[in-house]
Amino acid sequence: MRHINLHSIDWSWDIMIKGSLNNWKLLLTVMIGVLLSCSILSGTVIYYNALQELALLKAIKDLPEEKADVLLQADISSLDSYQYPKLNKIIYDDHIYLADQYLSDVIEGGKTATFFLTGSGDEHLAGKNDTRSFVTFLDEFNDKVVSSSKSNFEIDDVSKLPKSSSLLYVTVLETHALKMGLQIGDTVSFVPYWEENIEYIKVIIARVVKEKDPDDPYWNMFNNVFMVSAGSTSATLPVFVSKDQFFEIMHDIVPNATVTFSWLLDI
Repeated sequence: MRHINLHSIDWSWDIMIKGSLNNWKLLLTVMIGVLLSCSILSGTVIYYNALQELALLKAIKDLPEEKADVLLQADISSLDSYQYPKLNKIIYDDHIYLADQYLSDVIEGGKTATFFLTGSGDEHLAGKNDTRSFVTFLDEFNDKVVSSSKSNFEIDDVSKLPKSSSLLYVTVLETHALKMGLQIGDTVSFVPYWEENIEYIKVIIARVVKEKDPDDPYWNMFNNVFMVSAGSTSATLPVFVSKDQFFEIMHDIVPNATVTFSWLLDI
């Protein structure tokens, strides 16, 4: 068994300490050099991160406004007003907060699955042609549109349209109303292609509006998420309701509808 000579260890430490004291200038220089190196290295990381952020801000600023925005999308298999707050919290906590410092606004929206669209009384013809429709809501919708004609309801707010358990009062954009040959007061039917307790929904056109600025990036969500499902071959009539109507009325009428939600991150 090998024995350690503690006396020799103490003696070695004694020599090291005395040597360091004898060369204190060199020791001080080395310590200062180490501290400066650590400071420079840590500062380099901070400086590099700052450069990255400045470069990102410059890149975002140079992009056209419509290309700088971010769209998030999520689908839910049934229209449940209790699911949406949970989903919304996940989206904000796990995704939107990452870009929080770059955001000027967040616009929320949602749409139902697409219905067959028929004239009132022609529900038996559902699916025989390419006419379709879906129900949607968009935050700040009233601020982005202007009425194109006077309504019998004399209402300029989508949230104040009449509510009924048997009829759905909606707003449509002028471009779609003209394409479909519809005007205020017309009644159409939405026929679900999936199983529901009802055969169809009676829908009354209560307002016809037009976009204040069709090129406003606000419409990116509507055009690039909601209208994508319409395709290029079908004639689709999107109808707008308030957020409350979307959850309350539609949940009571078509609880089995698949719903698409979207968030527009205005950067």
